[in-house]
Amino acid sequence: MLSKAVFKIILVALVFSCCFFPFLTTVDATSYSYTFNGPYDENYGVLIPGKVQVIAHYADNYTSLICTLIDDPGGSSLVTFTYSPSSKPTYFEYITYDMSSGYANYTNRQYWLSSNENTGTYTVTVGENPTEIAFNIRALGGVDAGEFFCVKRSFNGTTIVIEQRAIDNTDSVVANLMPNTIYQVSFLSSTGSTFYTFGNINTYTTPITLTVSPLSFPSDILLQYKYVHIYASRPTSSEIKIDYEDTQNKTLSVYYSLSFINGTIAYSLTHLGTSQFTDIWTGANSNESYYLSATIIHSEFGTITFSQTLTGSAGASLPIDFGVFGDFAGVDGKQILGALIVLVIFGCFSAFNAYIGIFAGVVTAGIMVWIGWLSSVTQAAVVAAFALTILLAITYWKRRIN
Repeated sequence: MLSKAVFKIILVALVFSCCFFPFLTTVDATSYSYTFNGPYDENYGVLIPGKVQVIAHYADNYTSLICTLIDDPGGSSLVTFTYSPSSKPTYFEYITYDMSSGYANYTNRQYWLSSNENTGTYTVTVGENPTEIAFNIRALGGVDAGEFFCVKRSFNGTTIVIEQRAIDNTDSVVANLMPNTIYQVSFLSSTGSTFYTFGNINTYTTPITLTVSPLSFPSDILLQYKYVHIYASRPTSSEIKIDYEDTQNKTLSVYYSLSFINGTIAYSLTHLGTSQFTDIWTGANSNESYYLSATIIHSEFGTITFSQTLTGSAGASLPIDFGVFGDFAGVDGKQILGALIVLVIFGCFSAFNAYIGIFAGVVTAGIMVWIGWLSSVTQAAVVAAFALTILLAITYWKRRIN
């Protein structure tokens, strides 16, 4: 049995907790940790002599100089630093100084944190003669331009974020970038999810206008799997647009590549944890045909593969896409089919009408090249074959006269 004194103490404690518990504030137990590496050369991805001041900006306008990253071959160096604040900053500011100018020239770059970005590792880069490049975002069809504007570059197989800034209420943003340089530009939601990407943006001018439009799929394009859509198109001769949508939001990752007919990859990108996006690659050659190959990792359907051919402006749309048949010994299935059709046409004629057979075979080969079923044969080879056919026909006609 408890004594009366102990019982009174317990009773008082219960009464106190019941009365004052609603007024107790919850302590934020979230831990924050941000690691910064640099300064790195933006062109080559290697450490470069120079220094970077990393400044944290908070919502209440409070700023804090976190560290100064410096790579000085003749002195002390600090190229990695981890910052663990008690509260979360709004964004980080990178003030990079060029050592070759005696630290006189500097560049201001920023990285804004998404709502769920409590930890991360960031590479601070130094560009050669960067300048302010303005971007105006034109959103069509009620599309939201997003919360953040992210600029990336790739070198040595690694993609590095150069800047990530907040988009203002006029759908504009200014970034410090190198002129006449190719960047990848993405629009991110408040949680950091990428939903719109421009693959090749050349900073040759300012301002640059980027147009975003709603997801759209042709009515005759069927679902690859239930709830999953992916489709590529060519809005202009130099652009390739990839739309993806998973209405169930169960996509783990999407990897796709755009390759030339010979298999060389011209452009590739990976989306992680994104169930809807639109990408536009602006580096396509107008007369070049490309092959889209996509691999989707889905939590319900497993691995989904998709392929599509996008012909250049010199060719017509493929009447049938035989990409589903894969390839044979590394040769695209439709290339084999095109070659077989040409051989059959050649074989339909004998020695008595060989000139007609040669003409029909060359015409057929030209058609196969035009629609992309015989892309390994160049247009120059077809023209040369036509010229030889004409010479052969003239020779045959002269023999008949004689």
